[in-house]
Amino acid sequence: MSINAARAFAPVALVVALVAMLMASPPVVSAGGGSAAGMERLQRAIQAAAKEAWPDFSEEAAFSAAIKGYLGSIDAHSTYISPEEAEALRAADSQAFVGVGMDIIQDHKGFLYCLPFSGSPAERAGISYGDMLRSIDGAQAEAMSLQSVQGRIRGEEGSTVTLGIVNDAGLREVVLTRGRIVRPSVELLRGDRVPRIRIMRFDQHTVGELRAALASTVVGAPLSLDLRGNIGGDLQVALDCAGLFLPKDTLFVTMLKRNEASTALRTRAGSRATAGSVVLWQDRFTASAAEVFCAALSQHERGKTVGERSFGKGVTQRVIPAGDGGLFVITNGELLPPNGKSFNHTGLEPDLPVVRQSASAHQDFLRRTHEALGLKQ
Repeated sequence: MSINAARAFAPVALVVALVAMLMASPPVVSAGGGSAAGMERLQRAIQAAAKEAWPDFSEEAAFSAAIKGYLGSIDAHSTYISPEEAEALRAADSQAFVGVGMDIIQDHKGFLYCLPFSGSPAERAGISYGDMLRSIDGAQAEAMSLQSVQGRIRGEEGSTVTLGIVNDAGLREVVLTRGRIVRPSVELLRGDRVPRIRIMRFDQHTVGELRAALASTVVGAPLSLDLRGNIGGDLQVALDCAGLFLPKDTLFVTMLKRNEASTALRTRAGSRATAGSVVLWQDRFTASAAEVFCAALSQHERGKTVGERSFGKGVTQRVIPAGDGGLFVITNGELLPPNGKSFNHTGLEPDLPVVRQSASAHQDFLRRTHEALGLKQ
């Protein structure tokens, strides 16, 4: 099995490079054992609806809903993406797109949370990190797929969208004007004794941006890697980033597949980062490939983690062309960190916890960082 066929996708973002590669593969059309009776029931439902349904309805919308329901019975991450949603996701993979400037993550109970980018229209409108998203232009957001949510929030530059937001102050509606969003995947932050490199996601730009940030730090000096709010992305990119800190041929993650032998992904040859001790920041929105990255460095004793228990998305998805311009997203395996213990649904406990409810959470992260590095307060 090739590594490229085994990318791990974040709950919202899909990797266009993989989608393009898979466009050459035939779509899956065969069903599992016992499918004849199920197909017969479906055919009868179609015939009954065509004859009796009132008022008239869209068969195309009904088929799309049926496919989403079928795939959604696998798990919360498996779904059908319509051609329109697929196009929106392709546009979103670029570093510049039109939207309100925030990621959205859905937890295992179906609740949606907002992760606004710094300086974005969402942040300027008062949407805070971790606010819940309840509605989009009056429609209930939790009833939509994540891809539908993402597509509805994006739109033409200068147009508006109304979001229902819930936080400790209650429910309120926020009207946002969509704008062109430019977002790097890596940011070097200073202002503390320990430089902090924030990794927002793992995409095709991340390795180069991370190398550039590391080149601007002092050789051998300690640093912190901030993966709070990183909802994942491309597992191969996360592996390449981990390879900047770990020796060649170090176990990164083991993938378990149905009817296949397990596959171990290991770091490859390449130039190593010259950083000293590393501290990794994680929170409840650190997910998927970001969790694997933190686990690999922590469990190989390359760095210590501080923060909260992570999100707990330890599965992979494969994206398959649907034949209509849309995409099937199917969970096809589980990710095990180097210690072999599953973190799917449970998350990863930090080495040094930080209480999220604290009003001085950022200072708590700094304090824990200094503690992990043995620096005097």
